[in-house]
Amino acid sequence: MPDPPSSSLFTRFVLENPWPAGILLLAIAAIVAWRELNGGTVRRLAPAGIAALLGLLVLGAGWAVETSGEHARRVVARFVRDAEAGDVDAMDLLLAPDAALALGRADAPGMDRSAVDAAIATLEGANRIESNTITRLRGYTADAGTGVVHLSCLTTTASSYGNVPSHWVIRVRRQTDGSWLIDRLACIEIAGRKPEWGWMR
Repeated sequence: MPDPPSSSLFTRFVLENPWPAGILLLAIAAIVAWRELNGGTVRRLAPAGIAALLGLLVLGAGWAVETSGEHARRVVARFVRDAEAGDVDAMDLLLAPDAALALGRADAPGMDRSAVDAAIATLEGANRIESNTITRLRGYTADAGTGVVHLSCLTTTASSYGNVPSHWVIRVRRQTDGSWLIDRLACIEIAGRKPEWGWMR
């Protein structure tokens, strides 16, 4: 998989993943408070209160703010569920009008929307999904209106022999109407090899 897009530490460790920092701060607050109370120094509880407040603020910020990466992750998770169900019409609703499909690299030249439509249409036939397990679904914030998802799956289809691993990089962008739609799908690997267009038809 390619490197994820860079984002600020605040976005990565507070807005998108507040639990480690928030729980650590609350644990520090509890330990400090317990030690002070056991030592009979109730007047020195201020550090514990500050740590607890910071922990709650971190958790609150993570809960209240949905970043571009989180929007993208939610859209891609729904897209995968629709693919598993073979619901091509529902998948179409999550694709931008100018959605493109790239093979082999995230930055490879993309084929236009007709290629995307042709690829997902096979989910009603030769590539109908019989079972699928998501092994990676990680969203990253690229900017205020763009999220990038790294997706890995183990999939059995009507034409495969057992589980086939695949790796994808999927870009989701906010549209002018405020919706979030997939505008680029990059298939990085299928079964450990660079994908070929013929595999998706």
